[in-house]
Amino acid sequence: MRRYRTLKLGYEAEAAAAEELNRLMRHGYWVFHDVPGDKAFNIDHVVVGPNGVFALETKGRAKPGRDVKDGHVVRSDGQRLEFPTWTDTKPIEQAARNAKWIATWLTSATGEPVRATPVIFVPGWFVERTSGNGVAVLNEKQCGSYFLKVAGNRLTDQQINRIAHQLDHRCREPIKQS
Repeated sequence: MRRYRTLKLGYEAEAAAAEELNRLMRHGYWVFHDVPGDKAFNIDHVVVGPNGVFALETKGRAKPGRDVKDGHVVRSDGQRLEFPTWTDTKPIEQAARNAKWIATWLTSATGEPVRATPVIFVPGWFVERTSGNGVAVLNEKQCGSYFLKVAGNRLTDQQINRIAHQLDHRCREPIKQS
């Protein structure tokens, strides 16, 4: 039952992230879900728009019981996630690794330098940023405003189209495993 609940929570978090991110398409953004990486990993979501490329890692986490103070709050300094009863650095490391991989792959695929910004998405939690540095951590209410306002790495329409073309192709074509 525990495994089932964990999988269900992960699926629901992914669906919540996808629904929120898809709203960005109304503002001219491209949104890709489950972007295949090399071998046995994927990037949960990649967002491409005028202010850059963003690699998102979604984390569904159960909240502790009601008796825990601030049981709905996750704090982040950009280096770690501080949940009410535990601290985790692995999602930050994974998001940074995924952003580095997608930037390297897109640079090779487009023939021009591409930078990607890592982002963590934790739906259902109140996110409190304790520092403006490091990896951004968002909930569903912060999602739209973050991407529309973040300075990011400016891209031209032509760059956006080249990047989106490569991502679209990667998401539609089977990846050959080596």
